[in-house]
Amino acid sequence: MRKFYNLCSKKAKARLLAAILILSAMIPVHWVALADVELSQNPLLTDQSLLNPIKQTEFADWELYQPTSSEIAGEDMTKDTGFQYRRFFPIIAVKEDQAVLILLQKVDEQWAVFGVNETALNRQGLTLNQFAIDSNDAYNQAISTGLPVYFHFDDNDQTHYTLGLTATDVYTTRFDFISINKSWSSTPKPEEHLFADHFTVEFNSGFNFRFHYQIPYMELYFRMYALTGESEYDNFMTFNLSNAPFSLFDAMEECVVYSDASVNKGKILLKQFNFDGSATLCEIPEGARIMREVDFLNFTSHDWVLVVYGQMLGYLSKANVVQ
Repeated sequence: MRKFYNLCSKKAKARLLAAILILSAMIPVHWVALADVELSQNPLLTDQSLLNPIKQTEFADWELYQPTSSEIAGEDMTKDTGFQYRRFFPIIAVKEDQAVLILLQKVDEQWAVFGVNETALNRQGLTLNQFAIDSNDAYNQAISTGLPVYFHFDDNDQTHYTLGLTATDVYTTRFDFISINKSWSSTPKPEEHLFADHFTVEFNSGFNFRFHYQIPYMELYFRMYALTGESEYDNFMTFNLSNAPFSLFDAMEECVVYSDASVNKGKILLKQFNFDGSATLCEIPEGARIMREVDFLNFTSHDWVLVVYGQMLGYLSKANVVQ
């Protein structure tokens, strides 16, 4: 290639270089999701005992924010009477459009960096506007429980998202849930589980999806659907908000259904949660495309698989689902 380049005229060299630049611009670039951060309700970190371990990291010259109180926005939690009892303390480091979560742990009465996560708070379309801890949790930590931390986000549609983290040295420090409050107020029909006003995704040995409904003149009620199996979100260090499921569809994939003479006399029947033979939502035509839970053969121990067909959520026999 070098010999060929040397033999080219100046004009040909210029054209060759231009072609190389065009081709390089066409090569896909994997961008890291950056944060939109507006932590006006969170105080800047000033406590020297917390600053000391961060000074030894690459984030020493970043803007460092500390959590506020869940009860009183803007409260300085290092001035809280229970601060001396805390064993964990979260910090968010911000520089330009990057937000990094730093979790500190008290070891032998000295604060040290427990872990750093650069992907836990970044997701396109979301704005991080607050993170908080409860004032009375310091005393609970002194006994045995962990420290719950709540990260609050909003999107352009005014949907509110809360990401929950539990820091503990008794169990596993991990992110527990994402709670999503939709901005609409219309009430769905009971079978329209995908359009609840509020739902929560729990990360615990797979996924639990809790769909909440607010019915006029009635109390709040919910339905829960579980996808069991190993969860990839149990590790604090590798949790990635951009990959986390924000809906049931995020934990599903498209597939085709077909009939099986050994099941329901060859009919493809979408069942309700209780698997009652009389609780049939509808019959699905053979060859129809549906959404089913990912890796359902490993997730579910029973003979049914959770699926979405149209706007209905229910269960099909595994025999009807193409692997």
